[in-house]
Amino acid sequence: LRSNIIINGYSIGILCIIYFFSVRYNDEKTLQNRLYKLMLKFTMFSLVFDILSRFDGKTDTIYPVLNHIGNFSVFLLNTVLSSIWLLYVHNQIFLDDKKTKRLLYRILLINGLNLALLLFSLLTGWYYWIDSANIYHRGPLFGVAAFLTFILIAIAGFFTLNNKSKMDQKQYYSLLLFPVPPFICIILQLIFYGYSMVLNGIVFSLLIVFLTIQNNNIYTDFLTGLYNRKKLEKYLEQRVSSRKRNSSF
Repeated sequence: LRSNIIINGYSIGILCIIYFFSVRYNDEKTLQNRLYKLMLKFTMFSLVFDILSRFDGKTDTIYPVLNHIGNFSVFLLNTVLSSIWLLYVHNQIFLDDKKTKRLLYRILLINGLNLALLLFSLLTGWYYWIDSANIYHRGPLFGVAAFLTFILIAIAGFFTLNNKSKMDQKQYYSLLLFPVPPFICIILQLIFYGYSMVLNGIVFSLLIVFLTIQNNNIYTDFLTGLYNRKKLEKYLEQRVSSRKRNSSF
């Protein structure tokens, strides 16, 4: 539990820093930036609930309540986070807010199915169940929850692969390789049993997206892709500060 709190705590700290710069420098009005900040927020929530889901045992304390809240929320947010990523990728590629919002209604069906199965799991233990000793166990339909999340990420990957010509190389590979760090963390999680690292892999992916796509958008026009006034001011500041002593610019 302690190691989980430390790892997730560092990850939340990184997300807070990214969120600060996203709010300070990026345009609040674009759907792309709103979706990215939503991913940051929901990943933070998921990390917190992931910590709560580790409160096994100690039935005479508040642990059972925290354990139930944590596991329910983790299963619920898995598809939500993947859905936001799919919408973000779609908007990055097609640059059409209305088209992206229409996709949202289809994605809600998958999230609705996940929620229904999750609610039934409280009675049937389909996704998971927590025994009388407050110990978590996977249910027989645990794979369904993972599959729904995988479907959403796979669709995002399909959109990326199928529209390579619409993106520059940096944008293309950033979107395409987003699932790689979480996948590596899944392998590490299998090797080091008891550690939950998938969300930490997502944090690393979000950091890469920020550095390669979001950070670039601070200095470029959303429609034309050309440098904006903010980039001009930064360039002039650099030229002035780097001029030779006793010389003018």
